Amino acid sequence: MLPIEINFIAVVVSAILAFGTGAIWYSPILFGNAWIKAHGYTDAQVQQMQSESTPWPYLGSAVSYVVMTLVISIFVSYSNVSTIGDGLWMGLLFWLGFAAPVGLTGNLFSDKPISVFVIDTLHHLTYLLLISVILTLWR
Repeated sequence: MLPIEINFIAVVVSAILAFGTGAIWYSPILFGNAWIKAHGYTDAQVQQMQSESTPWPYLGSAVSYVVMTLVISIFVSYSNVSTIGDGLWMGLLFWLGFAAPVGLTGNLFSDKPISVFVIDTLHHLTYLLLISVILTLWR
């Protein structure tokens, strides 16, 4: 087995930035209102969800991003990529090969409109590109 070189600081920073993209992506600044509308939520439903919110989804997301960035870091180490273009290509492949098909499959078997999938999957593409570039350049 090839040796794995992981920059754990880069993994944590990438995970934090990926988590942060969600906060911005799903805010009213970008796609939050469109995502709420696509789900068909009323203002009352949104207020109820916000009032009943717990920290567990945020904690679970944060842990998921750390695991994801750690695994991407392993792939970066094995593939020996080193340029921005390499990082973008790797992020695109992760999105195209994993995130987009899994998201589409989940959407097709749900009652959610395709616009929810589009908003969600473009978020996945954004953070996968970001993570892959950071981990590629910060080795």
